[in-house]
Amino acid sequence: FTGYEAVKPNPVTDGVSPSVGNVCNWVHGDKIYALSESELPFEIDPVTLDTIGPPSWISEMPVGPRPGQTIGGFCAHPKNCAATGEMIGFTMSIVQPYVTVHVFAPDGALKRSVPIEGPYPAWVHDFLVTDKHIVVPFFPVTLRPERIPQGRSMMG
Repeated sequence: FTGYEAVKPNPVTDGVSPSVGNVCNWVHGDKIYALSESELPFEIDPVTLDTIGPPSWISEMPVGPRPGQTIGGFCAHPKNCAATGEMIGFTMSIVQPYVTVHVFAPDGALKRSVPIEGPYPAWVHDFLVTDKHIVVPFFPVTLRPERIPQGRSMMG
């Protein structure tokens, strides 16, 4: 099991996202998000911790790296800017642009998205933000869905 196989139909889970939101909980403004690597983020009620669902901005994200994914993915390690209150995150993809960096206003609205034309579809685990630059490392772990039918991991 690689975590990136096609999701098999199951009447018990019909309509339930395969995202697990188990990597990081993140606070931005008055929202709490449960995040997972490259999958759908979920907003969490800050009082009850009930799952509210995907945030309203998710439909504006590029499609993530899961083969067959039809709605945007989001990183598990966004950054909050202490000076501006903005949140910065990214989406990685198996097609160009391989990474898109997103900037969100303090109220959670998507301000802008900037595509990054990388050299190949890399598994971008995290990124760095300085006062002048955003650094996105393209490590040599690639995302290749054509490996899956061969019984191999998409990541390699």
